[in-house]
Amino acid sequence: MKRLTLLTLFCLCGMAAMGQDITQKATRGSFFVMPGASYGRTYSYSLMAGYVKDWGGYVRYKSNLASKGEVGTGVKDAFYDDSFAKLGRTSYNAGVMKKMFNRVYFYAGLGYGSSWVQWKTAEKKTIVEIEDLSFSGVDPEIGAIYRYGVLVVGVGGNMLIGKKLIPEANLSVGIAF
Repeated sequence: MKRLTLLTLFCLCGMAAMGQDITQKATRGSFFVMPGASYGRTYSYSLMAGYVKDWGGYVRYKSNLASKGEVGTGVKDAFYDDSFAKLGRTSYNAGVMKKMFNRVYFYAGLGYGSSWVQWKTAEKKTIVEIEDLSFSGVDPEIGAIYRYGVLVVGVGGNMLIGKKLIPEANLSVGIAF
């Protein structure tokens, strides 16, 4: 009988401690890091990091990791070989997050982005940046994040707004701690 009483007391204390741990986890916020990929005019890679409790914030850097070739000067009225196309994409975003449901967060942000296109001339001697297709501008984004334990999965979209509109779809998978 004494063993049964001790075992019951031990179980109740353990459950109370576990309940306290669950309450502490529910009231504290979470940091998260999410590498991801995007597709629009070109494939891009991103890294998103932030903190959220009920409300929070995040920052994201996105790039396709392309570098510009050396651009020739003085090239006017040339014929271009569009079989050699070099595309570039970079953006910096920051925004707010809101916990909407138990495991679901929504985010919205604003940033600055740029996109550029380079072609070679028909003589294949000079690389030229195509000004009509290269521009910088505002880059708003919106999306949702689902959290399951320490795993976080995000989906969203953004649009580079400049001379043209370039929509992109984003998918990220990361961890929260």
